[in-house]
Amino acid sequence: MKKRKKTDISAEIKQIKRLFLWAVVMALICAALTISVLFYYFVPRDRDTYILTVPAFVGLEQEDIGVCDGVEVTREWIYSDEVACGTVISQIPYAGARRKVHIGEVCPVTVYISLGEKTQRVPAIIGLDQLSAAAALRSIGVKVRSVAIYGDGEDGTVIDTSPRVDSDIKSGDTVTLFVSRRRVESPVNVPSFIGMEKSEAVRRALSLGLFIGYIEDFGKGSSVFAQSIPEGASVLRGSYISFKAGGEGDVGERPWPPIASN
Repeated sequence: MKKRKKTDISAEIKQIKRLFLWAVVMALICAALTISVLFYYFVPRDRDTYILTVPAFVGLEQEDIGVCDGVEVTREWIYSDEVACGTVISQIPYAGARRKVHIGEVCPVTVYISLGEKTQRVPAIIGLDQLSAAAALRSIGVKVRSVAIYGDGEDGTVIDTSPRVDSDIKSGDTVTLFVSRRRVESPVNVPSFIGMEKSEAVRRALSLGLFIGYIEDFGKGSSVFAQSIPEGASVLRGSYISFKAGGEGDVGERPWPPIASN
């Protein structure tokens, strides 16, 4: 009886060991399957991708933008006051950026190319009144100055411009309007322009209805030291007056060259 009992206990122990081993094996199998599933769903698979470093395009001329492997370049044009026309100003993504690209696909890169400074054309304002012409110019961002031209044209209308109509201009440029003024056959008492700055003397003379013959510069300085029509003289509107400006000396004794009559 004792021998049978020992034999039964030994068999049971062996059976328990086999069951334990099977349990361990099944546990390992389940763990391996679980890890495989987690790896499949949560760990990125990079076998079909690669890392691309975005090349630098900024500073290149438009014609120097070549074909780059893995990159598709889109061009956009914008105005720039600082970068020469045809040069790349910026890019998106920036140079050196790293992008994951699938094999067979490309990384899009947008480059912005300079159109240079924005220019416009002087509009057709000949024949308009001075206020309307000035408003049309200011609406496109340019400055306006006016010069009276005495003649037979309709009073207050624009008869010419500088730069001329249809010329290219930039924002902030100045356009001069030449405005017709009817000649008034009345005398003008010429004041003294001595000591005035050249620009001030010109404005003063034009406001009196006088034409500017020429301004002769001598040395440094910009103050008027001689005028072709003496102070106090009575002349008709539309007469020409000339100035000498700059360094004074014996140059004031030089004769005044003749000015063609209007």
